[in-house]
Formats: sequence, structure tokens, C-alpha cells
Amino acid sequence: MSNPTATARSLASGESPCRVEKDILIVDADLRVCETLWTLFQDAGYQPCVASTAQDAAARIALRAPLALVVDWSLPDCSGLSFLLDLRAEPRTERLPAIMLSARDDADDCVRALDAGADDFVRKPFSPRELLSRLRVLLRPMPRAETSTRISVNGLTLDMAAMRVESEADCGESALPLSPFECQLLHFFLTHGHRVYSRREIIGELYGPQAGGQHDDRSVDHHVFHLRKTLRALGHDTVIETVRGRGYRLTDRIASQAADAVLAAAPAAARPPASAAR
Repeated sequence: MSNPTATARSLASGESPCRVEKDILIVDADLRVCETLWTLFQDAGYQPCVASTAQDAAARIALRAPLALVVDWSLPDCSGLSFLLDLRAEPRTERLPAIMLSARDDADDCVRALDAGADDFVRKPFSPRELLSRLRVLLRPMPRAETSTRISVNGLTLDMAAMRVESEADCGESALPLSPFECQLLHFFLTHGHRVYSRREIIGELYGPQAGGQHDDRSVDHHVFHLRKTLRALGHDTVIETVRGRGYRLTDRIASQAADAVLAAAPAAARPPASAAR
């Protein structure tokens, strides 16, 4: 195995662009963080590459877009927020999976990062296992074409294949793009009826059963908050209900329609008789 310190230094100095389809671009001026992430991603089977500035990262992405991006909030030449906003303004990189890292302790930083285009937000110092888990969620494949990729509930339609949400409501917007994580989070609620799920259960469903102790419960709150902001533009911000002291659920008034949507997507042979459904 190559020496991670030497490799991180050489890549950060501009010796090599991203090369292969499993590239993860690390954008951070802190060499220790780059070394940690380089080793983490390489051991997980990815090909890490490093940039120490936004300008260097932009040049690498222009040569070849990576599979995903891990970017620090505080870069030498600009903020990570500005860098992400620029990426999201370009069609080629508007859906590039991105995780924002930050050593800042402002409670609103996660929301600001998500608003700028980050798919996830991780505070420094971070758990390498947690970060890798979050990355794998972002890179989780979307449903295959032969399975139902569209779920409609009370005028709200989630198109998993196109990664967008559509609405029949007359609220100005008719469709908006979603990040991969937002797609999975909304899909979870739309396909799990009216039962209340705790934050720990939601983390387990999205990140895997072994991830419960690695993730901050507040990350669920931040993602639900941001998803609601997206749905508000479509007139559906009440689709996810907060149950104080317990967690979140699909609102009761559309839960039965969600069940109907899942049933309609099932093969005819698997559907119960009409009398049994009543």
C-alpha cells in the first residue's frame, strides 16, 4: 500500500487528477484530515484524491467529475459553502454527492450547509466509521427500473429514478430535484405508513442496523427540516409529522393513501381481494 502521508501531499500539490470511476475527492487544507480520509477511503475500496483549495478542486472536477466529494467548510481561497453553490449551479455537477465537514460549532451550520447544496454534514472531529457510513448511503444505488420507482401520495409523487418530487398542488412549483439522501428519506416515510419511528430507528433504516451508535440523532432533525423546506415549495411540508418525544411519521391524513400507493405498485397476484382490503 502507498504511504498515505506522501500520497496526500503529492495529490494536494497537484500532481495527479482524479482518474477512475470510484474516485472520492477530498477538499481540505488540513493534511492530517486528508491523511485520515485517504486511508479510510482506500481501505474501503475507493480511490481517494486530494485538493487543498477550491480552485484546485474545481480544476480536478473539470478534468473528471469524481464519484463523490468531501469538502471542508473553511478553505484557504473561499468558503466550502460558496464552492458548493458554484457546483450546484452547473448542470454537470448539480447532483454530485457531497458531504460538508466543519469544525465550527454554530447550531445552524448544518442547515446552512444543506441549503448550499451539501447532501450531508459532519462536524469535526468526526468518527471515520460514521463518515464512511454516510458516504455509502449517498452512493447507495437507486431502485432498478423493473421495480416501482414512482410513489404517489395525496398529490405528491416521488420519482426515485429521476430523483425528484412532483406535486399536483397549485403552489407555483410543480417539480423539484432531490438529493440522493432526500430521495431515500422521503421514500422511507412514504412507504412506512403512519407508524411513529424514533430517530434511532430512522438512522438504522437509512444507514444500516449497525449504524445506530455512530450517528447523532440531531442529524435526522436537520435532514427532516431541510426536506420539509423543499416540500414547502410544493405545498406538502406537512407530509412528515413530528411526534414530540417520540420521533417522526407520515401524517395520518395521507397514511392510508400511502398504503394504497404501495399496494398499487405490487404485482396483481400479490394483492389481497378487494373485500379483504376494506
